[in-house]
Amino acid sequence: MPASGALPLVAAALALCARLAACLQVNNGPVTLPDGSFEFTALLRVPEDSDDKVLGWKLSHGDDDTVEATVSKVRKEGSVAKWNKANPRLRIKRGDKIVKVNNIPWHDNTKLFVKHIGHQIRAVSKRVDDAPHRLYVKIQRPAANVPETKLADGSLEFTALLKIPKDSKKAQSKLMGWQLNQYADDTVPATVGRVRKEGAVAKWNEDNPTHKIIPGDKIIKVNNIPWHKNTKLFREHLGHQVKAATKRQEGAEHRLFLKIQRAAADSEEDETEDNSEGDKEDKEKVSDDAADDKENAEDTAEDKESEKGDEEDAKEGNEGDEDSSEGGDKDNEDSAEDKDKDE
Repeated sequence: MPASGALPLVAAALALCARLAACLQVNNGPVTLPDGSFEFTALLRVPEDSDDKVLGWKLSHGDDDTVEATVSKVRKEGSVAKWNKANPRLRIKRGDKIVKVNNIPWHDNTKLFVKHIGHQIRAVSKRVDDAPHRLYVKIQRPAANVPETKLADGSLEFTALLKIPKDSKKAQSKLMGWQLNQYADDTVPATVGRVRKEGAVAKWNEDNPTHKIIPGDKIIKVNNIPWHKNTKLFREHLGHQVKAATKRQEGAEHRLFLKIQRAAADSEEDETEDNSEGDKEDKEKVSDDAADDKENAEDTAEDKESEKGDEEDAKEGNEGDEDSSEGGDKDNEDSAEDKDKDE
């Protein structure tokens, strides 16, 4: 038993250890995610009784809550500038996305999340009870290029990060925006059979044109769950991961990391696909123009038929008038004959 006088020292030591553990937990090192994006936590000091502008950054966010608050400008002065000067390898740059502040994560709620950032800054500056005196901001920097691996057989592997909307009521196939082929053979991985124009896959394809998910791609891993020649079970796991992400279940990612494997032949086709897209669009435009021309020609033909009908009606009317005129002349002749007889 320690002496009674030592108890405050022990308590202080335990409190210090707890604070250090908390700091180590929050201020973990930088991490490169499977899709190539870069994550790190910045510790920003906030002076007492300062306003929201103390950080010295400008955040941009559109009306779409599924787009993270993004750093659009870093000023020469402020907490961010001081952090950048002290941490040149972990500088906060334009284009960086804010995915967490203190213990508040972003979950497809950008407008509300930006308000939370403001509340956290004010609480820190006012030294509100239980509020940290610094701001822990988790930064995510999108990858300039998606990492890919070429296997010995020429096939290509890369990881796609799909954002899953919260509390979506859509069927999973529509939410994901794909159709997976069904195979009775468990030794064949789940394969993309179709990609829709809307959904998580379409959004990824729009943001990553050089690494689109295309029909024929095989899904060999979802988050930390690999496929091991158990396709039926793997598809069930995939469904559970999507559902957990939509429900924001504890411990579940609100994003899906999908490892894609593409056969060598499909890779070559994908390379030529972008080159042929312009031709395809031109062909579609020509086809649309031809359809418009056809409709215009049909309308013109109908107009001509209508005009022809009007001409025929007019002709018939004229013939009727001629008949009436002949009838009138005949009546006049009869009247003249009657007059001669009377005379």
